[in-house]
Amino acid sequence: MCVKLSDLPPYAGPNWTPADLRPYIAATLDAFGPERTIYAGDYPILLQSTNLTQWVEILDEAFADLGLSEAETRKIYRDNANSFYRLGL
Repeated sequence: MCVKLSDLPPYAGPNWTPADLRPYIAATLDAFGPERTIYAGDYPILLQSTNLTQWVEILDEAFADLGLSEAETRKIYRDNANSFYRLGL
């Protein structure tokens, strides 16, 4: 079982900050770990509250602050989806 890390900015309410999203990012990684978490851009819904670049920057900063390694971050952004969806990339 995997979880997609998405939908946070559109559902965070007006005037959210990256700090508002951090507990949810941390809780997701605490529950599923970087081995079972998959990045999702939630495009185009995401555009209601931010853009893809800002969303990735928020996640990059959160992952670094939470002490994830480069390999763990790559799993979230690429490797886990490749494996879960059997893409063969």
